[in-house]
Amino acid sequence: MEKEEFETNEMEQSKNLGNKAEQTATSQRKMVDKTFRKLYNRKVGMALFRWKDRCILKSVQQDKASRMLIRAKRRFLKQGFEKYLDFIKRHRQHERNNGGADNMVDILNKRMKAKTFNSICFYIQR
Repeated sequence: MEKEEFETNEMEQSKNLGNKAEQTATSQRKMVDKTFRKLYNRKVGMALFRWKDRCILKSVQQDKASRMLIRAKRRFLKQGFEKYLDFIKRHRQHERNNGGADNMVDILNKRMKAKTFNSICFYIQR
């Protein structure tokens, strides 16, 4: 009887040892899984944060580029309008100059005609 009890105790102890070994392996596997899961989640999180930072950076760069394009467009329109106004001013001044020159030619022609008329009258009256 004692022999049977001893064998039973021995079998239970071996089962307990087997269970403990299995529990230890399971807990170690769980710890390894937990470690790798944390590492994976950290890497995924870092990748997502990097992607988010890139998106923010690109949107900032696009905003700056669009503002720069708007400023350039405004500047070019302003320069074009100023060139147009300068052209109009020069054109009007040219018209005024031509009108003044035509007027001077008319005045000189009238004076010349008057001198000629006066010379003819003076010659006839003599």
